[in-house]
Amino acid sequence: MQKVNQLIDAILLDPKRLKITRFIVFALIGLFTLNMWYNRVGLKYIDFRIFLTAATNAVNGNDIYAWQISEGQYYVYLPLFCILLIPLTYLPYQLDLLVWSFASIFCVGWVISTFYRVMSGVRMKDLDIKTRWAICYFSLVPTVIFISDNPRHGQPDIFLLAIAVYGVSLFERGRQGEGGFVLGLGAVLKIFSGAVLPVYLVQKKLKILLGAAIGTFVGLMLPALFVGFERNIGYIRFWIENVVLHDDPRTNPVHFMANGSLQALIFRLFSDVPAFEYNGDLFVLTVVVLPDNFLQVMGRLVFAALLLMVCFYTFRYRNSNKFVSQGGAIAVSMAIAPLLTGVAEKHHFVFLLPAYIFVVHTWIVIGLKSKLFRGLVLASFVCGTLTSSSFIGVYLNHLSNGLCINSISALLLIGSIFCVAEHFRKQTGDHPPATVKITTNSA
Repeated sequence: MQKVNQLIDAILLDPKRLKITRFIVFALIGLFTLNMWYNRVGLKYIDFRIFLTAATNAVNGNDIYAWQISEGQYYVYLPLFCILLIPLTYLPYQLDLLVWSFASIFCVGWVISTFYRVMSGVRMKDLDIKTRWAICYFSLVPTVIFISDNPRHGQPDIFLLAIAVYGVSLFERGRQGEGGFVLGLGAVLKIFSGAVLPVYLVQKKLKILLGAAIGTFVGLMLPALFVGFERNIGYIRFWIENVVLHDDPRTNPVHFMANGSLQALIFRLFSDVPAFEYNGDLFVLTVVVLPDNFLQVMGRLVFAALLLMVCFYTFRYRNSNKFVSQGGAIAVSMAIAPLLTGVAEKHHFVFLLPAYIFVVHTWIVIGLKSKLFRGLVLASFVCGTLTSSSFIGVYLNHLSNGLCINSISALLLIGSIFCVAEHFRKQTGDHPPATVKITTNSA
């Protein structure tokens, strides 16, 4: 271990070697992104094509929901999302996907830097170089499979996470109404961006909630400028009836076996539906068969419990230091975001990134040595990362996906944040004592 530390010091503390290391890292990220683009640009049936097709239909006056790109693949967002993509319909598809991929990766770096400052009150560049790299590395390792799944399929969840973090950063700068507007607008694009609003509801921050209400209204009505008022209202009504109120994951447009939501887990355990497939054979995980109506009620109760969990955290730790009361509450709400709908796919769990930044900071900078805290963090990492087919094989990977292992990983991570909050519950101020020296080093 001493030799490893000496090697790290030799690389990171030497300016020339550090520049070379940075160049290598950025080159690898660029090559990784180009590889994903190259492998996907020729595919006909990826999500990004669905979005662009909906945008093209909006331009041509066709129904954005009526057309499917392949069996079972429909546009399932509100009209605003495809309206914002209209400019991309005038560019070559290959260029669209390339820009989308690189912008996604850029947003990841921005999210890490911005959320870290919002959470801790410290800029990344004010940490010593080793700590800075360690926080970035250990925050990315557990989430890289979720991050890469976004540009791989042309999904927007990294952008939605960036919108949520941007909204929160506006609050921290005293621009509450504007921050609420951003979150409300983001929630129209996808509900995940509005997952932090229950925090501010409990804190009775009315400016934020009013801004969110205005942002939501603007996001819902803006497409009327392009498709007309009546058609826009019809789209909203269709979306509510067929997406929001659709509470049977077995018949959702998203393939049931790709659905890692807690609601899907309920149906796998308590109905006779196949849970996963391997080598052409279907496998079930049924414990006992219960009535469908009962399962749908259970699903709604799970969602209600998750929202209450955010509210409980915010209320219980409201008088703790800012790191716990604000940073922890935001991290919990964002980690819960992928669990708040009846459909949870791998790329949704990029919203765990802020929670991992929170626990990595607690582990490295604060130096919390709680065995329960560290055990929950490691268990979350094992469930979310080490259950890929590369580590445990295809069969066990499909089995773990059938058990909605990513949702379980999110719950374990949330539990670790509760451990941190409970440990520092009675401590006031801005931040718990740090074991790592904060400097003004800008290397």
